[in-house]
This record gives sequence, structure tokens and C-alpha cells, in this order.
Amino acid sequence: MENAALILGSLTFSRSGVVLCLAALSGGCAFLGLQRNRRKNLFPAMAVLLLGVLLSLPLSRLIHWYSNTSQYPSFFAALTDYSTGGFVVLGVYAAFLLSALLMYALGAVRKLPTLLDDLSCAGMLAASLGKLACLFSPVCRSKFTLEGEFFRRLPFMVSSTLSNGTVEWRIATFCLQSIAYFLIFLAAALLFRGRRGGESFALTLSLAGAVHVVLDSTRYDAAYLRSNGFVSITQIFCLAALLAVAVVFSVRSVKRSGLCGRHFLYWLLWAAFAGVGGYCEYYVQRHGASFLRTYTLMELCFLALFVLNLLLCDFRPKKKTASPAEEPEKRQDETETESAEAPVSPSGEAE
Repeated sequence: MENAALILGSLTFSRSGVVLCLAALSGGCAFLGLQRNRRKNLFPAMAVLLLGVLLSLPLSRLIHWYSNTSQYPSFFAALTDYSTGGFVVLGVYAAFLLSALLMYALGAVRKLPTLLDDLSCAGMLAASLGKLACLFSPVCRSKFTLEGEFFRRLPFMVSSTLSNGTVEWRIATFCLQSIAYFLIFLAAALLFRGRRGGESFALTLSLAGAVHVVLDSTRYDAAYLRSNGFVSITQIFCLAALLAVAVVFSVRSVKRSGLCGRHFLYWLLWAAFAGVGGYCEYYVQRHGASFLRTYTLMELCFLALFVLNLLLCDFRPKKKTASPAEEPEKRQDETETESAEAPVSPSGEAE
């Protein structure tokens, strides 16, 4: 009962469950507040939230079942009995994205880009608070540890008690993720929100992917692919999100300003940073002693991908300005145009 926060008769509410409920409530209120600030009808937004919650349970469990099949007696049991087993937060993100797309397809949502902007911003707040639930569960710990008594505290490390009673200290990945998600939430709310519809969602998704792809690599309980034990499904999704944003912004930039040398430079740098980041993931799995330096370089590479996506988003053709020699002619043309458009009185004089 150490993990119990509230007991009502036969019902027991765990501390992690209470934190998750508060996180979901905070994210939902933030989403509705952002929609209200846009003077939107809140009923479609509430429908998106409700459908997203309903889809999040089976989707997050489905991903966990794929990576941890041995923990469940059968596929049917994994999707029907939620009292045991685990969940993968990637399924929650996918559920709300699918919910928004379904509401848009049904005509309940008219402007999908602005809805996704607000949904991604509020989602980062919910994810930041929800990660704190790992304080009361053994999940989301790192494979690595830091030397020194100073680091044996949050937000650096957290203690875990093994089945044999041994206490070990590991890097608190969940705490680092919580801090990172909150900073991304601030960026989405204060920096990205003034952009055109859809750009805030794309930049938030890109920044979150650049951060999460590294932090998820540190976990010992990540949702790995069955074919290998070091690349997780979440990492693949993060890389796919970064690449998708780069492709969308590249297409829009080429249509807007035409293909030029700067595009090829961006794409070359994008491929180079992605290659170095991928090699760092390969290297750290075989040389764990140098994890701090390797993960630092890996994070810098993926943050560089986000910066390149941001540059592609902001690359617009420069407005043509008239030279000083052309200014008198421009003013004379404007004067002649105004005189030609001026109404003429019956006496023949311009009014």
C-alpha cells in the first residue's frame, strides 16, 4: 500500500494514477483555454479530447504489448485487462492525433492546423506533468549512472530498489523529460504560437522529437523493436516526425521562393547531422562508458535538425525594394495615378 494515495472501500487510487489524472486534466483545460482564446466553439474540441482519451488506452497498450509480449498471456488479454502490464506514451500522442484527424474528416473541425497547434501545446504541458508519475513507479529510469554523491538527488538521479532488496541509483530520465517537455510547452505557447496555422504544431513536434529521441535512448525499459534491442519504436517515430517536418517545409519553401542553392545546403547539412546522430546511437550501445559525451553530441545533432527545420520554415523570398534612383520616378508615377483617378467636376476641374 506504499504507492496508494487514496483508499475508498475496495477502490485504491495509486499516487502515479492520481498524478496522471491531474496531468490529463491540466492538459485538457489548457487545450480548451487555447481554443477559447481563438473564439472557437468548444464542443468539437471537447469531442477531440473525449475520443483521444478513449483511443489512448488501447493504442498505448498495443505498442507495449508489441515490445513486451512475454508479459501478457495473450493479445486479447493485453487489450482487455488493464489492471496489469504497462503503457507507452507514444500511443497517447498517436491517439489524440488520430482523434483530431477523425473529427476533421467528419466535418466537426473546420480548421485542422490551428486545432493541432493548440493540441500540441497543451500536450506538452500534460506530458511534462504526467512524467512526474514515474516518481512512484520503477519505470523510465536510465541504463546509466553518474559518479559522485552530489548527483544522488533529483533531477539528476533517483534510487530504485531491486527484487533482492539492493538499492541502486540511476539517472532520472523521467525527470529530465518532464523539464524538457515544460520548456517545449513554453516555447510552443510563447514563441511558436504567433505563426501561421500548422507551423506551431510542426515546430513543436520537431523540437519534441529532437529531445525525446535522445532521452528515450537512455531508458532500460524503452519500447524496443523485436528485431533488435537498441532502437525503440519511439525513436523511430521521433526521427520520422523530424523528417516529415523537413519535407513539408522544404516543399512549401520551394513553391514559395523557387529551388535555389540554399535548399541543397540545408538538405546536405540535414543528412550529415542525421547521420552523425544515428552513429552516436550505434556507438553508445557498444561503448557505454562514454555515454555522457556521446549523448551530448547526439543531442546537439538532433537539435541542429530542429534548427534546420526552423530555417526552412522561415525561408521566404526577400521583398524587392526600390533603389534611391528609382524613388523619384516611383513617387511621380503614384502622383500621376492619383490625378488620373481623381473625380472631375462639371466645370472640368479636378476636385
